Amino acid sequence: MKKEPDDKKKSSGKYASMYMSIGMCIGIGLGMCLGKAFFDNISLGMCFGVGLGLLLGYSYGESLDKKALHVVEIIEDDFGCEGVPEDAETMVTVVVTDAEGKEQRIRMADKLCYERKIEKGDSVMLDKDGTLKQIYKVPEKKKK
Repeated sequence: MKKEPDDKKKSSGKYASMYMSIGMCIGIGLGMCLGKAFFDNISLGMCFGVGLGLLLGYSYGESLDKKALHVVEIIEDDFGCEGVPEDAETMVTVVVTDAEGKEQRIRMADKLCYERKIEKGDSVMLDKDGTLKQIYKVPEKKKK
């Protein structure tokens, strides 16, 4: 049997791994309840619950991994010595990359970016209104 090179192996993403374990825990709890109700056997319900929870958790986490964007840089608008015009809102351009490495530039209000605590290195996703919202905050120790 031919062994696949390490660089071609697909590892599960951060969210798939996290939600897989959460799904297993939820599956055990639901399996115990449903096993007692339907089969009068908690163990049998747990067996089904673990597998089902693992599958659902992994699927949900994998969908988050595909949507996740990585903040590479935040570029503030430069108005020079004139400053921000009175009628204009300060905007920033957030440079993000997706799972395949494609770069996108998203414009959003500086105030909104600050309120959502979006910083370089964070994982974000596009909100319904076209702005970014944070899904994972990189701890201070890991930021470079």
